[in-house]
Amino acid sequence: MRSPALAEDDETLEIVLTFTREPPRSWAGFRRRIDRMMLADVAWPPSERPHVFVCGPTPLVEAAATALVELGHDPSAVKTERFGPTGGSASHAPDARGGGQGGSDER
Repeated sequence: MRSPALAEDDETLEIVLTFTREPPRSWAGFRRRIDRMMLADVAWPPSERPHVFVCGPTPLVEAAATALVELGHDPSAVKTERFGPTGGSASHAPDARGGGQGGSDER
């Protein structure tokens, strides 16, 4: 699924949505939380050496960053930014933290 407003000027940008709650009636896409299997299906392959930016609540960021590293992505290329309440486990992806710095190639 592409968002014309965001992807209009960028052929490399692909936006993939998932619903964790009730999706629209006609929704045919993902209906679950982001997980390793989903990222394996939709993320750029590690062999392309993409810069990846993960932003969201701490549990989401930890799970996604950990899954990306487990899939073979370079931990230094996985940049993260958390928002919301703190207190999530900091031990899930210690090598995948980037503090929200650097560019991102999203797919």
